[in-house]
Amino acid sequence: MAYGNLYQWSSAVNESKLCPVGWRVPTADEWAIMIKEAGGEKDAIITLKMVDGQNHQWAKPDAKNLNESGFSALPGGIKSSDFEDLGRASYWWTLDSR
Repeated sequence: MAYGNLYQWSSAVNESKLCPVGWRVPTADEWAIMIKEAGGEKDAIITLKMVDGQNHQWAKPDAKNLNESGFSALPGGIKSSDFEDLGRASYWWTLDSR
């Protein structure tokens, strides 16, 4: 599983099935705070990405500041009728997503 797991909404809101003890799914406000702390949307796109040495998981890796936050986002895409954006984007649930 190079990109981790994809979860349905029902799993995201039932934290006992998704999160380890002591962890929880963040709210939209908490994501907004993290994005702001990472420099805003434009910079967060760069600073939250995971990079693995020379083997970039992202289709378009950035030349600087990769994963300086330590968040290590992977481009797992999204599952709809097919897998979309694999290698290009990350999508995240929040407790108030739908």
